[in-house]
Amino acid sequence: MRRRIAQNRRNAATLEAVTLENELGHRFTLAELAAKSISNKALKRGELMTRLRGCEDLAVAAHFEGVMFTLTCPSRFHAIRQLGNGTRFIPNKKYSGASARDGQVYLRKVWARIRAQLKREGVTYFGMRVAEPHHDATPHWHGLIFSNDVDRVCAVMRAHGLRDSGNEAGAQERRVKFERIDSAKGSAVGYIAKYIAKNIDGHAVGDHKTQEGYIVQADMWGEDEITPSQRVEAWAALWGIRQFQQFGGAPVGVWRELRRVKAEDLPTAEESPAIVAAWHAAQKTDTHKADWALYARAMGGVAGEERLIYVKRTTQHREGRYGIAPVKVSHGVAATGVAYIVDGMCAYSKETEIFVPATRYEWRKVERSGEAASTRTRVNNCTRSIRPGVADPVAQLNRGNEISVSGEGRGEKWGQRNL
Repeated sequence: MRRRIAQNRRNAATLEAVTLENELGHRFTLAELAAKSISNKALKRGELMTRLRGCEDLAVAAHFEGVMFTLTCPSRFHAIRQLGNGTRFIPNKKYSGASARDGQVYLRKVWARIRAQLKREGVTYFGMRVAEPHHDATPHWHGLIFSNDVDRVCAVMRAHGLRDSGNEAGAQERRVKFERIDSAKGSAVGYIAKYIAKNIDGHAVGDHKTQEGYIVQADMWGEDEITPSQRVEAWAALWGIRQFQQFGGAPVGVWRELRRVKAEDLPTAEESPAIVAAWHAAQKTDTHKADWALYARAMGGVAGEERLIYVKRTTQHREGRYGIAPVKVSHGVAATGVAYIVDGMCAYSKETEIFVPATRYEWRKVERSGEAASTRTRVNNCTRSIRPGVADPVAQLNRGNEISVSGEGRGEKWGQRNL
C-alpha cells in the first residue's frame, strides 16, 4: 500500500513538472490537462452517474424493470475462510492458489456465457457492473441491470453462476444474489451509487459496513491516512482489474468524441439528424446538463444499441520507444446521412457518410531554459586508470584460470575455474 501511495505521489510530481504547449500557444502542465479528463476522479464519478441516470430514464420510458445483482467466485479462489459472525479467519483448505486476477478472469468468462445466451434468446438488457475485493482480495461483482424480461435474466445468470462447483457449501445462497429495484424506496441509481463512489474517491460515503458487517473506514499507516477507496484503487492497479464496465446500450466512446466537436463543424439537421441530436445531448453548459438518455435515443434502439453513429479512426505510423508502429487515431464521428449535391445544372440528394471532425491539438513539451545546474557532489565515480608500478587486479584474478579455446585440454582448463 505504501509503495502505491509513493508511486502516485511520484506520478503527480512528474505531471506537475512537465509543461506542454499547443499550436495556439496555450501552455498547461500535464497535471492541469489530466484534471480536465476522466483521470480526475470527480469527473469520472460524474460521468458514471450521468450514464446511470440516463439508463434509468430509458428503462422507465421503455417500462423495463431493474434488478441489482452480486456475482462471486467459487471457494477455490478464496485464500481465507470467514467463520461465525466474522470475528475469525482461517486458511481455506480448498484454495487453489488462484490470484485476484484469476478470479476476475473467471467472472469475465461467466459473464461472457451469460450475455451470449441472452443475445441468442433476444432479451434486451443494459446496465453497469462494479468490481470489488473481498477481505482476501478475491474480486466479486455488483451490478445493475434493466431488462424487458428480468425473470429470464436472473435465471440465466443463476444458471451460469452456479455452473462451476454449484453444489459446494454455501454456493446456492451466496454465489449469485438478486435484489429487485423498488421505485417506492428510491431510484435505481441510488442502489449502485454507493458502490461507484466508494470505489473511486469515497465521495459522500463516509464509514460504511460490508456485507459481512465490518465497518469500513480510513486508518492511519504512519503519517499517511489510507482511505478505503485508496485500498481499492491499489488493489485494482496491482491485479489489472477493470473496476467499472457498462454493458448493452450506447457506447461511451462516441459520447466523449462528440464533446470534442465544435458547433460550427456540425452538419445540418437535414444532413444528419442523429449526429445533431446526439451532439446537443452530450454537451454541458451553464443552462443545460448533458443527457445520456437523449444521446442513446439518437444512437437508435431502446438504449442506443443500434449505434447509428460511430467514431472515425485512421491508422497512423508513429515512432515510439520500440520503433515505428501503427496506431489507431480518432478524428471525429461519422454516420450515414444525406448529402445535397450540385453537379452542373443538376442538384440531387444522395445517401452517404457524413463525417464531423473533432477538435484536437498538437502538443509539444516545453524545454526548460537556463544553464545546467551544478553537480551535487565533487566525487568522480568513474573507473580510474592503472598507474605504473601498480599491479593489475584483473590479471591477478585471472592468474591460473586461463581458458583454452583449442579442442585439446578444454575440459581440463575449464575445470581449473571451478565453474
